Amino acid sequence: MLRPGLGYEAVNTFITVCEKALGTAPTQCFALG
Repeated sequence: MLRPGLGYEAVNTFITVCEKALGTAPTQCFALG
């Protein structure tokens, strides 16, 4: 998920959306990514 060209804001947004969608911790979102 964490590609070199990906900005920090994009990653932060992804984590926030993932947390709200799955209702889970950011670490699990990284695992999915």
